[in-house]
Amino acid sequence: MPLEPKNYPKYSNIYEQVCSDGLGQFIKPTGLDLYRLITGIQPEKIQEFFDSERPGRNSFSGHPCLYATDKISLTSAETLGNLGFGGLPANSHILKYQFSGNALCIDEIENPTFKSGYLSMSSADKWDFSQGFRFYLEQKGLAVGVDAIVWPSVSGKALNESGNVYGCLPPYSGALKLGGIETLA
Repeated sequence: MPLEPKNYPKYSNIYEQVCSDGLGQFIKPTGLDLYRLITGIQPEKIQEFFDSERPGRNSFSGHPCLYATDKISLTSAETLGNLGFGGLPANSHILKYQFSGNALCIDEIENPTFKSGYLSMSSADKWDFSQGFRFYLEQKGLAVGVDAIVWPSVSGKALNESGNVYGCLPPYSGALKLGGIETLA
């Protein structure tokens, strides 16, 4: 059972406002390639849907989420905080997935309080806000049929690189398929 995220009560009224009329208009059928940079894993030990041995990003909701980007260039911004692949640690790989499913495009939600909350907060507060939103969706049954939650890459934007992050929700077997692995270092 998912755990209630830190600060959930602080934001729950915002989630209620946003979801009161449903989210159908923000859910889009999507098909594209997604990319994920993983580091420090021997090639033979790569598990296509394994997120991390230290799942900090998964510690609040109680459910895993596989994070990927719609551009290879964004993988380094999201994973390492910079553009480019110079200085990668040993055993770094790009995993390419084919995604075909329903994406909840949260950047299209026009509620100004939600937008300022989700897209403008500092990283720790943003994380609490986003985990709370996912928890709300799961608790209210609004995540049914959603294969990924999509938002603009904040790390990429800070580096003048546009693109999106896809938080792919389990089960991955239908919407997400591993298409290849490229070893970078």
